[in-house]
Amino acid sequence: MDTATTAKVGPRAFAPTQQAAINFLTINIVELATKVSDYSAFAKMERGGWSDAARASGYVELFASASGQAISSLLNGAGAKPNCKALDLCCGQGNASQALLSRGCEVIGIDFSPAMLAFARQRALKAAFIEGDAQNLPFDDAEFDIAVSNLGVCHIPDQPRALAEARRVLRPGGKFAMTVWCGPDASPCFAAVYGAIKTYGHPEVSAPLGPDFAAMRVLGRRVTPLGDTRRVV
Repeated sequence: MDTATTAKVGPRAFAPTQQAAINFLTINIVELATKVSDYSAFAKMERGGWSDAARASGYVELFASASGQAISSLLNGAGAKPNCKALDLCCGQGNASQALLSRGCEVIGIDFSPAMLAFARQRALKAAFIEGDAQNLPFDDAEFDIAVSNLGVCHIPDQPRALAEARRVLRPGGKFAMTVWCGPDASPCFAAVYGAIKTYGHPEVSAPLGPDFAAMRVLGRRVTPLGDTRRVV
């Protein structure tokens, strides 16, 4: 993926014993030019999987606390403050939306999963939530002051298009901030998971072609990991 972006690293967010293998990026999108492969099978898998109520419930119960550790830094990077109109892109269970509300923002969350949106509506009662596509946002140009995405972009087939949409809906001077997981090269957690799959997984079972979920952090010297990625949750 080729992207023309600038990025800066946000502040440390976690205690040494609670480090997550997460990168924090604040991206000012200048231009996006890329050749995106056919990820239609990946898109179908994502939509089908995350529309399953049992999967959504399992994620919220077992994994939401890990994703929540990055939110404070994410919102700091976006400049979340009272009276900001904020978009929570790929909002999932609504933990970032809830945090945005606590900072006095007017919040709209969007996600393709009705199952995850059900959790979001229970968590962030004063936010508005929409079932929709991050690659084709149902908002006017320059509608938001800030936009955030907490570990959500990795679920989007056409990531450059989604980032371009985020840019479109931001007002002049608006800011978009996102978090992504580190890949197995930097994360002992994912290295263990990938290693187990490689060793014990059935060779005839494979996932459909999809974008590299950690590619957004590979922007050369402009991006470095948030905190000590040698430790994981």
